[in-house]
Amino acid sequence: MAGRRNGAPARATVELAYKKVKQELKYMIIETKRNHWKRLLEDLDEDIWGDGFKLVMRHLKKLTPPYNPSMTRRLEIVKELFTVKESSARKPKRGV
Repeated sequence: MAGRRNGAPARATVELAYKKVKQELKYMIIETKRNHWKRLLEDLDEDIWGDGFKLVMRHLKKLTPPYNPSMTRRLEIVKELFTVKESSARKPKRGV
């Protein structure tokens, strides 16, 4: 038990050092993210179809699942898009 009491000041010093390093790392991460974001925006300003665009599209592609309708739904869509009204339907020519 006596050993634990003697180590208490050392432990407090280590904890303070840990908290300080942890806070510094947190600020470094925030600053790095800020710098990368700034460079991304600058890249988009210079060339809208450049690396910034590719990066954003790659990220968005992961977020949106592909739309793959069933065969029944595809037929419904085609039927809705390409309906033929009787009044506008062409009548076949006779005698040709």
